[in-house]
Amino acid sequence: MAKSKERAAQEQNILRRIRAIRAGMDPEELKRMEAAVGVENKGEVKIDHAQATETVRRYLETKQDPGFQKRFRAALRKFGLMKS
Repeated sequence: MAKSKERAAQEQNILRRIRAIRAGMDPEELKRMEAAVGVENKGEVKIDHAQATETVRRYLETKQDPGFQKRFRAALRKFGLMKS
Protein backbone atom coordinates (compact mmCIF):
# COMPACT_ATOMS: atom_id res chain seq x y z
CA MET A 1 0.00 0.00 0.00
CA ALA A 2 1.51 3.35 -1.00
CA LYS A 3 1.71 6.11 1.57
CA SER A 4 -0.17 9.26 0.90
CA LYS A 5 1.87 12.42 0.40
CA GLU A 6 0.31 13.88 3.54
CA ARG A 7 1.30 10.86 5.65
CA ALA A 8 4.83 10.89 4.25
CA ALA A 9 5.11 14.60 5.05
CA GLN A 10 3.88 13.96 8.61
CA GLU A 11 6.44 11.19 9.09
CA GLN A 12 9.22 13.43 7.78
CA ASN A 13 8.12 16.20 10.15
CA ILE A 14 8.22 13.82 13.11
CA LEU A 15 11.65 12.52 12.13
CA ARG A 16 12.92 16.08 11.74
CA ARG A 17 11.66 16.94 15.23
CA ILE A 18 13.25 13.81 16.72
CA ARG A 19 16.60 14.67 15.11
CA ALA A 20 16.37 18.20 16.52
CA ILE A 21 15.70 16.88 20.02
CA ARG A 22 18.54 14.36 19.78
CA ALA A 23 20.93 17.03 18.52
CA GLY A 24 20.37 19.04 21.69
CA MET A 25 21.04 16.11 24.04
CA ASP A 26 24.24 15.14 25.80
CA PRO A 27 25.70 12.24 23.70
CA GLU A 28 26.61 10.21 26.80
CA GLU A 29 23.11 10.61 28.25
CA LEU A 30 21.62 9.61 24.88
CA LYS A 31 23.74 6.42 24.90
CA ARG A 32 22.54 5.57 28.42
CA MET A 33 18.90 6.09 27.41
CA GLU A 34 19.28 4.00 24.26
CA ALA A 35 20.85 1.18 26.26
CA ALA A 36 18.03 1.36 28.81
CA VAL A 37 15.31 0.85 26.16
CA GLY A 38 17.22 -1.66 24.04
CA VAL A 39 17.98 0.52 21.02
CA GLU A 40 20.77 -0.90 18.92
CA ASN A 41 23.17 1.01 16.70
CA LYS A 42 20.73 0.86 13.78
CA GLY A 43 18.09 2.68 15.81
CA GLU A 44 15.91 -0.40 15.98
CA VAL A 45 14.03 -1.21 19.16
CA LYS A 46 14.07 -4.77 20.46
CA ILE A 47 10.52 -6.05 20.86
CA ASP A 48 9.48 -8.93 23.07
CA HIS A 49 6.76 -10.29 20.79
CA ALA A 50 5.37 -12.65 23.42
CA GLN A 51 4.97 -9.78 25.89
CA ALA A 52 3.47 -7.54 23.20
CA THR A 53 0.96 -10.24 22.28
CA GLU A 54 0.01 -10.68 25.94
CA THR A 55 -0.41 -6.92 26.33
CA VAL A 56 -2.72 -6.72 23.31
CA ARG A 57 -4.71 -9.73 24.58
CA ARG A 58 -5.21 -8.07 27.96
CA TYR A 59 -6.16 -4.78 26.31
CA LEU A 60 -8.80 -6.47 24.19
CA GLU A 61 -10.22 -8.23 27.25
CA THR A 62 -11.08 -4.79 28.68
CA LYS A 63 -13.19 -3.92 25.64
CA GLN A 64 -16.80 -5.01 25.81
CA ASP A 65 -17.53 -4.24 22.14
CA PRO A 66 -16.92 -7.41 20.04
CA GLY A 67 -16.97 -5.27 16.90
CA PHE A 68 -14.08 -3.19 18.22
CA GLN A 69 -12.09 -6.33 18.99
CA LYS A 70 -12.71 -7.65 15.49
CA ARG A 71 -11.69 -4.36 13.83
CA PHE A 72 -8.62 -4.04 16.05
CA ARG A 73 -7.43 -7.57 15.26
CA ALA A 74 -8.08 -6.98 11.55
CA ALA A 75 -5.96 -3.82 11.67
CA LEU A 76 -3.13 -5.68 13.40
CA ARG A 77 -3.25 -8.42 10.76
CA LYS A 78 -3.32 -5.83 7.95
CA PHE A 79 -0.09 -4.29 9.17
CA GLY A 80 1.55 -7.65 9.82
CA LEU A 81 1.46 -7.23 13.58
CA MET A 82 -0.70 -10.26 14.26
CA LYS A 83 -0.85 -13.70 12.72
CA SER A 84 -4.15 -14.90 11.30
